[in-house]
Parts: sequence; structure tokens; C-alpha cells
Amino acid sequence: MKNRARKSIPYPANWGAPKYHLGQLTKEGPIVGIEYLGSEYGLYKASGEGWGYWIIMKAGDIQKFPEDYIELLDQAEIQQMIEARAAEIEILKEQLNLIA
Repeated sequence: MKNRARKSIPYPANWGAPKYHLGQLTKEGPIVGIEYLGSEYGLYKASGEGWGYWIIMKAGDIQKFPEDYIELLDQAEIQQMIEARAAEIEILKEQLNLIA
């Protein structure tokens, strides 16, 4: 597997750094977008500022969540996903063998 280089986008220092990054897996799905919401939005935090994260939900739609609503998958959940996909790969290999 190739090592993907992380790229960064500059942002004003008074924004604070986002806690999460693109591609991280959350309980809802992977993060596919990050947006800073300044005080003029006042949507999520009492301070009115913070990062919003666009996530592909399991149903396939994309929704935005505030930073303090994000919960990443833990190691056991990621391991469970790996094992489930490994089983799916084995089934697909069997199907290939049947039609070969």
C-alpha cells in the first residue's frame, strides 16, 4: 500500500486547528469534508465558532456534524470491519473461481 502524503491548507491562527482530518472513520461514516464556521454562524458551540465535518452516512447521504458530536471508531470496531471485509473478499474469490 502506498503511503499517502498528508496535505494541509493554511487557515487563520485564531480559528484553532481542526480535531479530525479527512478520511477518518467515525461512528456515522468517513469524514469527507471539513468546514470552519465562524462566529457569524453560531450553529454549534456556545462560543459560536468551530469546525463542521461532512460525513458520508451508512445510507449514502452526506450530513454535517459539529466537532463535539464526532466520535471516531475504536480499534475493536475497525478490526471488526477488517474481518467482515476479509470474509466478503473470500466469498468474491469463490465466485470468481466458479465462473473461471
